[in-house]
Amino acid sequence: MFTDGYSRVTIPAAYIRIDIRVLRDFVPGVPEYDEIAARGAVINRGVSVFRKGDIATLDDFTMYPPCYIEVRCPRRTLEGVEAFQGVYPIHRSFVQLGLPPDPEPNSQHKL
Repeated sequence: MFTDGYSRVTIPAAYIRIDIRVLRDFVPGVPEYDEIAARGAVINRGVSVFRKGDIATLDDFTMYPPCYIEVRCPRRTLEGVEAFQGVYPIHRSFVQLGLPPDPEPNSQHKL
C-alpha cells in the first residue's frame, strides 16, 4: 500500500474510540451525578450509575473533552446492570481516558 517504509497515516481524532475506566463511584448523592440526573429529568434522558473500576467506551474522542462526556455501556442502576446498551453522561473528572494494563483483572466490573 505504501511505497516506502516511512509513510504516515493521519487519522482524525473523531474516528478514534477509546475505553475509559471509572475512578470513583458516580452515584446518587454525588453532586455531579445529581446535576446530570436533574438535567436528564428535564429532557427525559436516562442516567446510569457507575462504580469505581467500571469500564465503558467513549465513541466521540477529542483531545479536549467537555466537562460531561457521553459513554456507551449497559445501563446500571443501584440494583444491578440491565441487558441493553445505551449512551450515558458522566463527569470527566470521574474517568481515566484510555486503559493501561489492569494490575488485578476483575471481569465483574466490565460493563
